[in-house]
Amino acid sequence: VEADLSSSGSVIRILNIYAPNRNPERNQFLEDVASSLDPSFPTIVVGDFNSVFDPHLDRKDSSSSASSSSESIPALQRILQFGSLFDSWRFLHPTFRSYSWTHPNGLRASRIDHILFPSAWQHKLHSCAITPSPYSDHSFLVARFDLPEATPRGQGYWKLNTSILSDSVYRSKVTEFWTFWLTQRSAFGSLANWWDVGKI
Repeated sequence: VEADLSSSGSVIRILNIYAPNRNPERNQFLEDVASSLDPSFPTIVVGDFNSVFDPHLDRKDSSSSASSSSESIPALQRILQFGSLFDSWRFLHPTFRSYSWTHPNGLRASRIDHILFPSAWQHKLHSCAITPSPYSDHSFLVARFDLPEATPRGQGYWKLNTSILSDSVYRSKVTEFWTFWLTQRSAFGSLANWWDVGKI
């Protein structure tokens, strides 16, 4: 979803996700989300991630609920990294324990629902609360923040987030794409057109 910020045509993107319950499907889904994010466009990622950032803080009875191999912490961290995002609830509650999902028996619970905001908006966030819902086994997650003034892209220098270059998965995807793209040159009327489409 794209929402207008102002009459200037600048937009924010809102990505609402529902991740699979189990791995490896969940890891693959979250990796796909991470690779689709463009940090040059403000994006809010919300939804049921079916995973936690920190099992010790975000799971009740974590010792019996899941083995470390079933967690998706690295994939979640890549979403934060690639999208230049932060976990709004944990940012405001660094050590507090609260859960957005509870098993019917009440013995297990997890904070698997998240609202991830652009890192540049940290000073705009006023509150983020987990509120019980009578209609679901998940609670509401409600964040209050000020929309920043739109900053349209224009002339100037746009710096590459060089930390992505140390990620082997990212490098592999770039190499695979350009190897494929070299085979597509004949489908374009000019070399410049092929190059520009490839960059996009």
